Amino acid sequence: EQIAKKGNIAVYISGVSTWRSVLPMIDRIKGEREKAYVMFDADMMGNTAVHSQLKEICESLQEHGLKPFLLLWPIAKGKGFDDLVLSQGSSYHKHMVDISYKRFEPLYDKAVQGVLDRYGAARVRDIKGSADRAAFNKDVQEAVEAAIGL
Repeated sequence: EQIAKKGNIAVYISGVSTWRSVLPMIDRIKGEREKAYVMFDADMMGNTAVHSQLKEICESLQEHGLKPFLLLWPIAKGKGFDDLVLSQGSSYHKHMVDISYKRFEPLYDKAVQGVLDRYGAARVRDIKGSADRAAFNKDVQEAVEAAIGL
């Protein structure tokens, strides 16, 4: 709602895996636009399962002729965009980073690999147990935020 109030087209999707249904609408409304801004909750950076959905939507947007850019902020400022706006007021934008998906993805992969190395694990699925996974997700969140300069 806040994005639309500024005169931008905003498509809200409830649930990270339900985005495919909006692609036909995006094709109809994109016009001459080249960029598509994608915003997930801030904890996406630490949740590899949610990140996989981000990766899929960004790759699909590229196939539809758009260049995806991510709008990211540190989780300490609020999990969701509404939390960020509520906690930071009109200065919320000062806490956000605008980064192309193409630039973000290698930084993300390197950060995750660094955390896997610290855990002595080859793959994310090797992290077992809810406590270990929660600690791993927190460490990935911090590593990704540091990698993109948040």
